This record gives sequence, structure tokens and C-alpha cells, in this order.
Amino acid sequence: MKLSKNQKIILALTLVFALTAPTVSLITPYARGQGDLTYIIPLEDYLRNDDIAAIRLVNTLLEENVTVHWAMEPFTVGGVAYPAGTFYIETPFTTRNNISSDVFMEWFMWVAKTNRVLRVDTTTEKITVNSTTLVTPRVVLFYDKSTYDNAINHYERFLSLGFKVKLATADSMVGVWWNDTAHPLYDANVFIMPGGALHLWSFGWGDEATWAIQNITEWVYHGGGYVSVCAGSSEALNSTKTTYTTLDLVDADYHREWFDDTLAPAGYGANEWKALIGPILISVEAPEHPVMFGYGENAVRPGYGPLVPLYYYGGPAYTDMGENITVLGNYSAPISQNLAAAGIANSIWGEPAIIAAQRGNGRIVAFGPHPEWPGPGARLHAQAVFWVAQKRVDTSFLDPASTMYNPVEITYSRVNSILSTIDAVMPYLESFTRTATAMVNLRGGDHYNPAGMWFDEVVMYYGLKLTEHLTTLKRDAVKFQYEYYKLNLLRSSVSAKTQAVIDYALALIDSFFNYSESFPVDNHFIDDSDWTGNVFAPYIGDAADFTDLLGLFIFIENETVELLYPSAFNYTREYYRVYNEILSLNRTTPSLTPDNATLIRWGFDPSIYAGSNITTLLVDFYANITAVWPAGPLYKMYYMFYHTLDICQFKIDQFLLNMITIGDRIRDVTSYLDHAIAMEVGAWAYAVAEWQAAVYQPAGALT
Repeated sequence: MKLSKNQKIILALTLVFALTAPTVSLITPYARGQGDLTYIIPLEDYLRNDDIAAIRLVNTLLEENVTVHWAMEPFTVGGVAYPAGTFYIETPFTTRNNISSDVFMEWFMWVAKTNRVLRVDTTTEKITVNSTTLVTPRVVLFYDKSTYDNAINHYERFLSLGFKVKLATADSMVGVWWNDTAHPLYDANVFIMPGGALHLWSFGWGDEATWAIQNITEWVYHGGGYVSVCAGSSEALNSTKTTYTTLDLVDADYHREWFDDTLAPAGYGANEWKALIGPILISVEAPEHPVMFGYGENAVRPGYGPLVPLYYYGGPAYTDMGENITVLGNYSAPISQNLAAAGIANSIWGEPAIIAAQRGNGRIVAFGPHPEWPGPGARLHAQAVFWVAQKRVDTSFLDPASTMYNPVEITYSRVNSILSTIDAVMPYLESFTRTATAMVNLRGGDHYNPAGMWFDEVVMYYGLKLTEHLTTLKRDAVKFQYEYYKLNLLRSSVSAKTQAVIDYALALIDSFFNYSESFPVDNHFIDDSDWTGNVFAPYIGDAADFTDLLGLFIFIENETVELLYPSAFNYTREYYRVYNEILSLNRTTPSLTPDNATLIRWGFDPSIYAGSNITTLLVDFYANITAVWPAGPLYKMYYMFYHTLDICQFKIDQFLLNMITIGDRIRDVTSYLDHAIAMEVGAWAYAVAEWQAAVYQPAGALT
């Protein structure tokens, strides 16, 4: 029998009503009547526990000011042995939103099982072990012109781990000092510097750069935590040992020969590090260090040791290290790279890849490879954040300014302004992504190749990620309207204490929609031309609210179709393919002298290059492609991509990520709050409210 649309909705609502009450009644059997329990999370039980989901639960506890202990050494309780790095939670406690540990841990056990943390041990024995009390990480992620997909990878990794991340641009970090309430580091204890280019360039020159360096350095010195990856680690090093301006946080240098042209295979120039892009093996050198808990010779989880595969993208191998530095891991071996080319830089093998350091009262963890990429680096990255977060910050940048009861309705117009904009955006975003995919399929952006233009992959990546982010916000908009309506229905039926938590959740939901209706000003200037000589269509302006994003998506779609793809096609045909043809000949017959017809086909002037051999042609052709001033075709392509990517990153996705962060906090709060309310009003009363809310917003009930 085929059901009509209305019949399907009625059936769905009936199922919600029928299933909710017994589900609520099943949440209760875990801990009551057993005395003061201690909950233990055995991360090493990889068959039953997803460690990313477990760490996310730990962060949910920390956001609620629940004390979480982190064992610094192995211990045994109840006849069960647990390794260093195990988390445990003692009861009783009361959360910062005044929910008792009985209720909160019942919710915790339920949500753990629904997120594949299937084993959480309990004991009434007192645990006596050297442990540290985790400090709630207040994370600031540097997000500017030099970060691009590196920043997104970090953001999404931290989101999966439950860290709530504030984005900080270069502009927000100058003009005021770090201890001023207006500075993003003021209410933070962890600063993340991702990979990319050298990020200090984002601060410009002169006083601005000096201001930024002093701000970050002094903040770390006074107890802040700095976690860096790749380029972010290079610029943390000692400024007297490196060849460029740095933060001067870590007394070390990087292997200079890694960038020495004389060591490169013919035609690779200073880009020989590209031959090592990809997964490499890291040997664990300090398994006893908190950052490395769970990794090394005795690792239980597959891929966690004795060798750990992490993604590599040209990060530093540290050398000339001073005091207060601990080597956590060394570069061990490549996995799938061009071994002949990789051997050119074989001095990195056996050299430090991950280090921990101290600067004044602050702590630093510097990664050469990328723990934020898919693979076994997630726990490693989280433990680095936990270790460097020492300074307690009681406030959260996500807390609403006021939680006074103010039941302003989340109207359909507020929701539909988000939904209708996303629906209107999607055709342009699909065209943008398809065009970016076509550019990648030209194969001229191969990032393993020194002449690969490479940002074509980043444009495609943004297309895919923007689609994911918009889909998340579309889901959140209807979910939060449903939750807001339901919580208002239940508010009069609960105690004053629970009403206060409901008010907090209502204010959070309201802040989600308020943000969509009034975007903060972004100060990034996107010019119509740049020093390479490229000239772009006039930029159409910033988005003041969510609905304004439509114009920006139309702009990037047009620019990608009309400018980027034709330019990428011409670059691939006229430069990239020619370069690789000459490079291949140079490896087999370097002394070959091409005829004039071949020189013309390759773009050489026979009056200049007649009689030149392949090696000479290769060197000159490579120099022409990669020239910085005047800009060669490679840099011209880079900056054409930059123009589109700047709009994607700062004028679109920055706002989407901020909304997703608010939404992530709302989902945590409404999840445990729903459970607390159900315990207070009873299963059936709660189910009735769910049914009423489902009638009001059916999509939210099923999201």
C-alpha cells in the first residue's frame, strides 16, 4: 500500500510517540543505589571503544565543569589493570548547570553506548594513582590566508573530538594585547597553529608582525599552550637559528639541507620535499609522555605502534635543539613515496618529528607531520591539547550573554531564511564543485610534482566541505526549532533548577539564529588585482547575514567556471605537460638537442635556444614556470586560486563554521537536558511534549 505524504507524517509521529516513552524508561538502570561510583574509560579496549568518541565524551564532561582525572601511570582497581592515559570520573558531583551526577552519568552511559563507547567500567573502590585533573581546553585556531584546507582539517578533527574551537584571524590578534578582553587569546588556554604557508605573513610587516609575535609569545610565556603542525611548527622555532622571522618559542632549528637546491634531483629545485608528500612512519620515542599515551612498543590499538603512520606534507625535521625539549617521535621511514627522490633528503630519517617544549610557564607541542589527517593521529592530537592546557578559563566564548527567560519564538521565517538560502545556493555550489573536479581531472595540479599548481584540489575540497557544512546547518535549523518548542512546553512542569538549565538551552538556540541574522564584520580585503598581474571581476561585497551568502556563491561559481578552469586548462597544456615531457627526457637522454620544431612546440624561442640540450632547457623552463618576480605562470595560477579561495574561506565558510560550533554545543546541552527533564516529569509526560513538538516541526523530530 502506498502512503500519502500526510499518512507518512502521521505514521512517523505515532512512532515517535510510541517509541519515546519506553526509550526514556530504559535510560535509568545504570548507577542508582550503588554508592559513590567512579567511572573508568578504557581507551585501549579498541574492540568496544571508539577512542575519538570517548574523548568527545570527556570534553562534554569538561564543558560541564565535571572533574575528569587523567592517570599519569598505570593502576589496578577491582583486579583490572589500566594503563597510563586512562580517564576516570569520580562521583558525586554537580555540573555547572546544576544537574546531579546520578542523572548526568545515566545520560553519559546511554550516549556512550549510542556512540560506540561500549565499555565504561565502574568501581566503588578508591583509585589511588598519580593523576592530573584535566583543564577544560579553550581552543583558538589560527584561521587566515595561509591556512586554507589545513584550518578546515583541524577544525573538523577537533569538532569530532568534542573541542569547541574559536577561529582567530590575523586582524583579530593585533591592535590589542593578549591580556585585553578584546583579544581572542584572553579567554583561551590553547592556541592551534595549523599547517599551510608561513602564517606570520598574514600579519603583514613592521609593527603589525612585531605585535602579533609578542602577543603570542608573551601569552605562551604566561601559561598558554601552543600546538602546531608543519609550517606552524617551523615558525615556532628559534629566530636566531632559522632564516626567517619566527615566534621564538622553541630552541631548535630545522634541517636546512631539506631545502637546498644542490641536493635536488634534476629539475626539482627547492621543491624536492614534494617527493615525500604522503604517509610516513613515525617511531615513538617517549611513550611515557602524556602526549604519547597509548602509542609505542606496547600499543594495543592497531596502528598506534611501535611505528605510527602519519601524513607528511613537508614539515620540519628538528635539529640543534636546546634545553627543555623532549623528543616524542622520530621520522622512521616513508611508506609509498618516490623512494629515489625521498632518499635525496634521507637526513630526516631518524631525526625528530614531534617535540614537546616549555617556554616560561607555557607548554608547546610541535608536530612536523599532520595528526589531524585521517589515521591514528586523533588521540595524539587530543592528548597534546590536554597536556598544554594548564591555565583555567572559567568562561566559554559560546555562553550566551543572558539566560534570562525570554521565550522569543523561533519562527518559521527565521528557520526558512536558512533553509531557503541553502536550497537556492546548492545549484551554484554543485556547479562550482563540478568545475573544480574537472580542474583536478586535468592532472595539472598534482601536488607531488614541483610544477603542480596544487590549489585545484583545495578548491574542490572547499566545494565538498561547503556542501557538508550547509547540510549540517540545514539539519540543525529544523532540529533546534523543534527543541526550542519542546523545551518551552516542558518548562512549566519542571523544578526551578531545571528551568534555569532550560533557559540556558533556549538562549543558546536563540544565539544560533541570531548569528545567522547578523554576521560579524570580516576585515579581509579581497582586491581586484594582485602583484602577479592577474585582474579579477570586482568583488561583490560581504555577507551581512545568512541570506546574503547566495550572492557570494553565485560569484565564486562564475569565477571558477569563467576564469579558473580555462586558466588551469591552458596552464596544464602549455606548461605542466611540457615540463614533465622535458623532465622525462632529462632522466633518459639529458644531452639530447631538440630540433627547432620541437622547441617551438615547447614554447622556446629557437633564436635563443637552438642547440641547447635537454638539461639546459629543463633548468630554464622550470625557472620560468616558478619565477616569483616577475611572476611566472605557476604563481599566477596560485593567486588566481587565492582570489576564489579567500571568498570561500573568509566570506562564506568562516560564518558556517561558527554556526556549526554553536550548534555542536546546543546538541550536547539539549541531549543531557532532555534526559534530565524526562527523569523529572516522567516518560509519558515527556513523550506528549515530544509529540506536540513533532506536530509543530516534523522534520526536527526525525533529525
